[in-house]
Amino acid sequence: MDTNDDYENDSCFYPPAKSVSLDVEDFRRRMIMAHNGYRDLHASSKLTPLQELEDDAQIWAETIAAKGYLQYCEKLHNIGENLSSIDLLTSEPLSAERIVHNWYLEIKNYSFAEPRWRRGAFHFSQLVWRNTSHIGIGIAPVPSEPRLFVVVRYFPGGNSNYPGEFEKNVRPRISKGSVGSLDEASFLRTYSRTRSLIFEDAYI
Repeated sequence: MDTNDDYENDSCFYPPAKSVSLDVEDFRRRMIMAHNGYRDLHASSKLTPLQELEDDAQIWAETIAAKGYLQYCEKLHNIGENLSSIDLLTSEPLSAERIVHNWYLEIKNYSFAEPRWRRGAFHFSQLVWRNTSHIGIGIAPVPSEPRLFVVVRYFPGGNSNYPGEFEKNVRPRISKGSVGSLDEASFLRTYSRTRSLIFEDAYI
């Protein structure tokens, strides 16, 4: 599949917040690894990054960070989206792995006997959606607040309500193995090295 041909940006481009320079490549890498670890438990293929998707996720992260509140984009076509907020003042800020883990915990709200969209489980169902193949991650500081917003975009998007889609794409867990790389101690060491930069940019 030529993803450059199939991926269409239907654009939720409002005027973006001030661009900041953050080293988030390790965060993105760990988030993708965590996604793929959980997807493997449900026999879903691994996600691969798509630059166009990442660019759009980054712009939307900066846009909602400028507004100061999480907001799902309503103009996406065949693109999925999960959002999260990181409070930098807590003793243990959310790591990439922990964000994905929290989404996965929504499995307790999902019924495999009655597969359909559920308000308390849509992060989980998008996370493991079998037809999704690509991912893009954006992260931006909230101006004048010690918070970061994380936007994850997925292509093709999940959570389709067409008949049979949930049954086909959200399968029961088939493995009880370990879940990817969940080395939070290592992540937090990397995080602590960039925290001062995050605060400096967030308060400019």
